[in-house]
Amino acid sequence: MGQLKVIISDEAERGFRKASMERFGYQKGSISHAAEIALKSWADSSGSMEEARKMAAGMGISNPIEAIKGMLRHVKKSAKDLRHEAHTIRADRWRHVSYRRKRLS
Repeated sequence: MGQLKVIISDEAERGFRKASMERFGYQKGSISHAAEIALKSWADSSGSMEEARKMAAGMGISNPIEAIKGMLRHVKKSAKDLRHEAHTIRADRWRHVSYRRKRLS
C-alpha cells in the first residue's frame, strides 16, 4: 500500500474527518477508506492526457501546442522572470503554511 502526506487547512481536515466517520463509522481505517474513494473519484474525473488529446482531435486541433501558441503574447515578462515570480509566490505560501503549523503545535 502506498502512503501520501498532504497538508490541508484545519477546516478542511475537520470536515473530512467528520464526514468520513459519519459515513464509514468511528473505527480504524474509516478516514483512509474515505480518502481512497475521494482520490479515485478525483483522478477519474480529471481525465488523462490521452483523453485530452482525443478531445482536441475531436475539436479539429491536430497539435495542442500550436493551439495555445501566442496566448501569452500580451505578457511583457520573460519566461525566466515569470519562473522567478512563481517561485517567490510558492515560497511565500510555504512559509505561511510552515508558520501556521509551528504556531498550532
